[in-house]
Amino acid sequence: MKRSRKPEQFIPPPAYPGGTAALKAFVSSEMKYPEEAMKHHIGGSVRVKFDVDMNGRVIMAKVEHSIGYGCDEEAVRVVKLLKFEKTKARGVRVTHHQHINIHFNLPPPPPAVPYTYSYKPANSETEVYTSSIKTNNTTSES
Repeated sequence: MKRSRKPEQFIPPPAYPGGTAALKAFVSSEMKYPEEAMKHHIGGSVRVKFDVDMNGRVIMAKVEHSIGYGCDEEAVRVVKLLKFEKTKARGVRVTHHQHINIHFNLPPPPPAVPYTYSYKPANSETEVYTSSIKTNNTTSES
């Protein structure tokens, strides 16, 4: 009895070294959130279409879905930094077309700073005013 086998691709697409998890880690480490997008509170996904040559280099990157405010340019910059494994193309020079979604998530707002203010009543000999600001488990008193 014959076992059914998966059909093999004639020319396999290039793979990122380390797989999808390594690709996501590289993109998140290299991406810088654009100031213009931060200023206007813009977030979302940019879809980038790119070509990978037979040596694993990205030779062309183009935005398919844009959100603007500098995010498109940053997504293209990060995609052009990607380096894939060389493909074994059976002696044929092949360019692979791929796409990727780059997500721009707004960073969380800074935590609110609790502030307490107290004073002693005026009938004491000297008035004492105490204020404290607590940030990141440190207290400053004056």
